[in-house]
Amino acid sequence: MTPEEFAATKSLWKFFYTHQCLRHVANACTFILQNGISENHPAYYLLVVAIYALYGRPFKDTKVVGMLSKKIVPAEFRPLHKIMIELRDEVYAHT
Repeated sequence: MTPEEFAATKSLWKFFYTHQCLRHVANACTFILQNGISENHPAYYLLVVAIYALYGRPFKDTKVVGMLSKKIVPAEFRPLHKIMIELRDEVYAHT
């Protein structure tokens, strides 16, 4: 595999991985909303942790393929993105 092919393969993997992670986030959010799961439900915290962890995964560095650039996040969503990553790192995934 040439360096160019390897770079293209890494990019493709990152986008596929991102799609999978965000699909799981959307499914978890939908599950919470459709089932009326409140903060008092035993599964609520587990689902919230999963949402934050899965959302942040593509934006964190991996040794083999690297991370997805935050530039891919539309400008109007960058403040929310920043909050999601900060909460992931400081509260939900690295405590």
